[in-house]
Amino acid sequence: ASRICLSGSKLPSAWLGHLLCPGMPGAPVPALYQANARAMQTAALNKKDKFAKRFVYYLAAFWSVVATVYLMCITFVQIPEASVRFADTILGFVLGTVIASIIGFFFGSSAVTNEQHEQMNARDSPAFK
Repeated sequence: ASRICLSGSKLPSAWLGHLLCPGMPGAPVPALYQANARAMQTAALNKKDKFAKRFVYYLAAFWSVVATVYLMCITFVQIPEASVRFADTILGFVLGTVIASIIGFFFGSSAVTNEQHEQMNARDSPAFK
C-alpha cells in the first residue's frame, strides 16, 4: 500500500512513509520500536544458538573497538590538512550515533527522551483525537 507524503510524493510502504514523513497519521510510536527490539532480544535469548544469543554483545563489542581505535588514531596520528574536516565528520558520527546508540540500548535513554515518548503516546492515543 503506497501513501502520499505532505510533499506529494508517493511512498512504497507505510513504514518508509513514517520515516520520511514522521507527522503522518498512524505513524508508529518510538516506544513500539523499543518494545519490538526487546521482544526480538528475548526471542534470541530463548534460542539454543549461542551466536544468536550473543549477537547484540558481539555487535556492541565490535563497534566499541572500532570507535576506540578511531578515537585513538584521530587523537595521536597526524591527519593531512585536507582530510581534517572529513575526520571530524566521522568523529561526530562515531560519538553521536555509534557510542550513543550502544549506551542507549544497554542503559536506556534519558528522562527527556522518556518524556518525549510519553507526549507522543498521548498525542497518538484515541482520547487525544
